[in-house]
Amino acid sequence: MKDATKIIKKVMPTVVSVIISKSLEEIEKELPSELMPLFPFGVPEIKIPDDKIDAHGMVQVGGGSGFIVSVDGVILTNKHVIAEPNAQYTVMTSDGKKYPAEILARDPLEDIAILKIKGTRLPAAKLGDSAKIDLGQDVLAIGNSLGVFQNTVSAGIISGMLR
Repeated sequence: MKDATKIIKKVMPTVVSVIISKSLEEIEKELPSELMPLFPFGVPEIKIPDDKIDAHGMVQVGGGSGFIVSVDGVILTNKHVIAEPNAQYTVMTSDGKKYPAEILARDPLEDIAILKIKGTRLPAAKLGDSAKIDLGQDVLAIGNSLGVFQNTVSAGIISGMLR
């Protein structure tokens, strides 16, 4: 791919991590009631290591990627990233700053979600026009793979249209 490193350097500052957290109490409530008969002497206590619980009693239960699309903090991500009920969402920018995120919209059909953080003068990605891509065109996927590996880049091609 021509000039991939230039593209990566330009886009990477706009990529964010979306951190999904829940209270320990909320996690305990989610044990399926149908499992209760398996524990005739009581449900075992959930033991989460202390280093996994933050100062507010929250436990990280997932993560994903998104990218900033406006300097005032509008972020695009996937709907499946923010699908966890009763969770709190935090966005971590490429410079390591953390912001509470507000969910503005979710589109389950297109798997798109819009978040908002309170920030100013944030780096913003310029959106392209998907109607102008061609089958076989080179593409880059930049993000935080599986919500664990930050600043990952994969190269590929457009393998199908309208999917």
